[in-house]
Amino acid sequence: MAVETDEFCRDDIYTLFVTTRIINFLKGFSLSASTDLEALLNRSWSEDRTRIGFALLKLLRETDRLYFSTTKGLFENKKFKPEIFFTALQQAAVIGCQNGQSITIGDFSGSQAAQKDSEARPPHSAYG
Repeated sequence: MAVETDEFCRDDIYTLFVTTRIINFLKGFSLSASTDLEALLNRSWSEDRTRIGFALLKLLRETDRLYFSTTKGLFENKKFKPEIFFTALQQAAVIGCQNGQSITIGDFSGSQAAQKDSEARPPHSAYG
């Protein structure tokens, strides 16, 4: 059973789990050379899974909301805390791919709204 405190709640744990899934998505690419996340976001992708994944990452950066992509459209993931995700990525700084290349995170972060929202909330996260 999960224990929640004033510093850490279930949504924080869930967000870290999803963050790990996103990092695994990125590190699975067989890049021909190291690059940065911005370049990957702006690249055209032919595979549906990859194209959707990067479209969702772009949307996350622009709106500070993570969405599920379904056959019925996009649905917001309301348990996901973008401030934790962006902090984790910034702290990682570089993602090593399985083929030895790397992806530099750079200034990939959410809009100012996430920072203001984070400042307005009472602290209850290890990353907040």
